[in-house]
Amino acid sequence: MYLEKIKIEGNRKRVLVLGLGSFGWTIATSLAQDGHEVFAADKDEKIIKKINEFVSKTILLDQIDEHILKEIGVNHFDICIVAELVNCQVSNYSAITMKQLGCSYVMATVESDTDVKLLKKFGIDKIVNPAQEMASRLAYSLTTTDIIDYIELSGDYQIVELIAPKEWINKSLAELKLKEKHHITVLAVKPPSSDVIINPAGSVNINENDMLIVIATK
Repeated sequence: MYLEKIKIEGNRKRVLVLGLGSFGWTIATSLAQDGHEVFAADKDEKIIKKINEFVSKTILLDQIDEHILKEIGVNHFDICIVAELVNCQVSNYSAITMKQLGCSYVMATVESDTDVKLLKKFGIDKIVNPAQEMASRLAYSLTTTDIIDYIELSGDYQIVELIAPKEWINKSLAELKLKEKHHITVLAVKPPSSDVIINPAGSVNINENDMLIVIATK
């Protein structure tokens, strides 16, 4: 439950996401959309340029070692997330070093149970296996109506892709007041026959068969 640890300006967190593959990109942009101060870091300059408009700050990495992590100032972040890196050894090293340098909450992705055991020994706070998460998501989507897909970021935060519920149809996002009533932030709306609307305004109307991507807080 990594988004509940330390409060800055209410619920706003300062988050570092290291590695911007699909998993890291989704977490970084979703947390930024939800109002958190997100720093996104990767060695790929093209990815850094693409994500720049969606996050607070980007960091282009030539390499990852203790000196670089000290320069970034990982101890000044509330949450450090190690997503996809070069290999599991680099990911494990980065997560362990971040914890040793004083980051109060570290989340790491792993590929095996061996990685889990190692990271637990060093006090890593949240450990995620993306392959296992994908299997759980598939099973859930096959048994739940209207929900196409979902990612559980923690016990309290989920990114959900769903078909618009009938209660939302023919109403604007401003009318629905989803964030105030249900702690739901709409990231995108995809009507069946037109382009996706990213970061939709309150005036956007929800119609039958619209697909939505939302971040939900329990």
